[in-house]
Amino acid sequence: MLPDAEIWFDRMDITRALDMAITTGHIAPMAIMGIDNINESDRMNILGGNKELIFDIAENLIPQLYRDYPNIVWAGRSNTILAGQSLGGVTALMAAIYASTTFGTIISHSPSMWWNPDQGSPIWFTENDISWVSEQILSAPPKDVNIQLGVGSLEGTTVSHVQRLHQSLIAAGLESNLTVYAGGHDYAWWRGAIIDALANYNCRKISDNNFV
Repeated sequence: MLPDAEIWFDRMDITRALDMAITTGHIAPMAIMGIDNINESDRMNILGGNKELIFDIAENLIPQLYRDYPNIVWAGRSNTILAGQSLGGVTALMAAIYASTTFGTIISHSPSMWWNPDQGSPIWFTENDISWVSEQILSAPPKDVNIQLGVGSLEGTTVSHVQRLHQSLIAAGLESNLTVYAGGHDYAWWRGAIIDALANYNCRKISDNNFV
């Protein structure tokens, strides 16, 4: 499941990148569903910590997908992934709390750690400010969800906030992985990072199976 589909599918050609990764054996075969936005205002209202969107995906959209395609053998919870970037990265993290029975893996790249339900983007958000996003995740840590975090090294205070979140998740006993990429807050590295995170997930799954 991938938010910001109007960019990923129409501009970034993510399906071609995934097909190439599947063909070369870099990642496992998969189906991908996108969630698009009408415009930027719609995006700001829908993504982030919007619980209603997460519930709608988990309780309506995915079950409807299963009903519409009954002949497909679906992956099940452990292989159902929500991947988001920026505001979509916050959506992905919130899904770890509110839809952990649906999504077994969360991929969150460059999450908007400044986001909170009471205000828009702040003029200043420093590394010493409290992140509502981190507080929410750590207030109810999802114990059976794999969280793949990524952030660009040029993203300023976001780097330290994501690093602290990762360390706190590990301390709370969660399965969290963090990759810091050479880049900023942009699709240039997010496109490759999605492939990396999916490949990392596949390696983890194979490793786990070796110990069954």
